[in-house]
Amino acid sequence: MVLPIYRAVAESSALLLIVATLQVVSVVVMNQKTSYLMDKFGGNEPPDMWFGIQSKRMYDYLAGIGVEGRFAYLDVVKWDMVPTIPIYSTLLGSLLYKECKKAGISPKLSLIILLATIGDIIETLGCGYATKTFLKIPLTKNEMTAVSYGNQVKWISLGAGIAMLAVLFLKNIFLPVEYGKRVLANGAIKFKEEPKGTSASESGGEESLSSKKEEVKKEK
Repeated sequence: MVLPIYRAVAESSALLLIVATLQVVSVVVMNQKTSYLMDKFGGNEPPDMWFGIQSKRMYDYLAGIGVEGRFAYLDVVKWDMVPTIPIYSTLLGSLLYKECKKAGISPKLSLIILLATIGDIIETLGCGYATKTFLKIPLTKNEMTAVSYGNQVKWISLGAGIAMLAVLFLKNIFLPVEYGKRVLANGAIKFKEEPKGTSASESGGEESLSSKKEEVKKEK
């Protein structure tokens, strides 16, 4: 279901430009919201920016920023869920899909961005719920573990996906695939067939050459 979206955006310059523009706007707004949160309420990075989230550390953070700070953090969480996560997932996934096809490898590798997205959603929902129910319904140990794992999966998958994108981008510039090689939509690699006219002319040339050799032999 996600791969067709990646493919549609990757194959359309207009769609890719639109998504990239939305990503820039999303990042600018997110930076503004995060900067306000950090500057106004303690200066510490919110849990979304950590690698691994521990229960005590998170609740100490939520207690430290106070009531107004928690409202500001919820604002960050809402913007993170929509539109930040869908936009960056679509942009990175489409770019990786495009570079995979150029490199002649399966575009299914772009699904690593989907893995990062799932981890990000789990983390963001967990942090948002913990903030919303602060001092009322704390997260259980299992819920906290899921949030922490989601956070780590997000960062690891994003790092791997961006690294793959950079490597494939450079490879496609300096070491492009052979002429005529293409990757089908299902990820299979196929070589284009030669035009029939070319093969016919070649075969015709070979036949005329062999017939001339036979005539020379007869004359001898």
